[in-house]
Amino acid sequence: MLLAPPASAACGQNGTAHPAASECGSETSGTQVRQGGDFTATGKGILPGEEAQGDVFSTPRNLGVKKVDSNGRVTFTFHTAGLGVGAHTVQITGLQSGIVLRSSFTVAAPWPPVARL
Repeated sequence: MLLAPPASAACGQNGTAHPAASECGSETSGTQVRQGGDFTATGKGILPGEEAQGDVFSTPRNLGVKKVDSNGRVTFTFHTAGLGVGAHTVQITGLQSGIVLRSSFTVAAPWPPVARL
């Protein structure tokens, strides 16, 4: 699912387009994940070669820093154990360009245990 960046996000340094930024936004593995499952967010339209930091908010969690590929994409996959049930935001920030991409997702309650017969 492709989610648009917030209105304040730019697809290039200081609001100017760069050749690899024909599309700017963030792509996620869905809008909902069960607590304890894995979730993936990909930032698109960040400056190629720069470093980007991933973060999750409402329960703050730093996902680390990764290098953006030559197509302006960077992907963060994380485990949702420890995130509370409810709404969260994943944010990817270009550390040199200042480009900020955000996507919202929901952590649902884990599956109930299966009764053994």
